[in-house]
Amino acid sequence: MRNRVWFAALLVAVAGAVSCSAERDPGTESAAGAPVTANGLNPADFSPTITHPLFPLASVPNTEFAGRKQKDGATVETRVVSRLLDKTDTLAGVTVAVVEVKDFENGALVELTEDYFAQHRDGGLWYFGERVTDYKDGKPAGHGGQWLAGENDNRPGLFLPANPAVGQEFSPESVAGVADERSTVRELGVDVTVPAGKFTGCVKIEDLDLLDNAREYKFYCPGKGLVREEGSSGSTDLVSW
Repeated sequence: MRNRVWFAALLVAVAGAVSCSAERDPGTESAAGAPVTANGLNPADFSPTITHPLFPLASVPNTEFAGRKQKDGATVETRVVSRLLDKTDTLAGVTVAVVEVKDFENGALVELTEDYFAQHRDGGLWYFGERVTDYKDGKPAGHGGQWLAGENDNRPGLFLPANPAVGQEFSPESVAGVADERSTVRELGVDVTVPAGKFTGCVKIEDLDLLDNAREYKFYCPGKGLVREEGSSGSTDLVSW
């Protein structure tokens, strides 16, 4: 998942999980410690109803973000509109929620994505991939970054742990040559003020894109979800939900 919220080595995070050690791959073991593959998932362990307090799609299905970023030496006005669709899909045998995301630059649509999520019975939120259509001059121009769990041995990844702890690491996406992201919980109890309001008790997570070495910080707040993203090229803030 590129600059949102949004990608797949498989990991189950349990309550009170601690940081993964350097010797242990954080994306290849289940809560019981046994290896898990995309084909070995138990669909009964997942639900498309997303109630994770830091990403509560069930109660906050629609959001809009606005911001600015630097691109090709110019300042670009950005807008991101996200909505939970009234449908589900099935990936790697798991029924997933479908979130439509539209990215705009200077008012023009540049990307249309469907992101796929499911919540594990332990409370962790997993990411199952994305279907992507890039746009240029109003016309479809490609499908950069697209991947789906269950295809070509792609595995879903942990998007948010059930109970984030400072220093905890996880991998939302790990698809060779397509998407490779590592996330680290940096702070808890953060206060964040954005156009949509002031939020307390938020979690700051660092996302590192290993393919281009890009780093950004995301702030997730209880009861609202993602409210702010900060990167080297700019930032976006929640303006409405």
